[in-house]
Amino acid sequence: MGTTAQQPTRSSLRILYFALLGGLLSTCVVFGALFLLGTAPLLPPGDDTTLIATVLAVVGMGPVLGGFFWARGNIPVKPTEQGVDAYWQDQATFSKALVMWVLWEGGGMIGAVGTLLTGSYYPATVTVAALALYLTNGPGFLEERQG
Repeated sequence: MGTTAQQPTRSSLRILYFALLGGLLSTCVVFGALFLLGTAPLLPPGDDTTLIATVLAVVGMGPVLGGFFWARGNIPVKPTEQGVDAYWQDQATFSKALVMWVLWEGGGMIGAVGTLLTGSYYPATVTVAALALYLTNGPGFLEERQG
């Protein structure tokens, strides 16, 4: 009795996309609330804090740029005659889109944590860039690209 692998669907991809987006957005909201309550930043100002902010911004930008230049460029364009469901059932398309979003999620989280720790705008900029890319490159955008 063999098991068959279930094909990815448009709805399962959208669930994953919005779950990742919701995780990053909720983290940003919680961290923002900590700033409003005066609890953050967690580290005192100083040279070490500036160094930590810079390092976390650079480290966070790595996955963001990787997602943009490497993963996004590897996602196949949907052929005009192909349906949306068939487009997402291709394992290569599904997995490459997911990798792109996970890279942006990771970079955004690193930036958010860096902002929480240091209060610096450097890692906050990384988080904003990750969110902007995330929101402008969702499933709908990828489905509309046709070749």
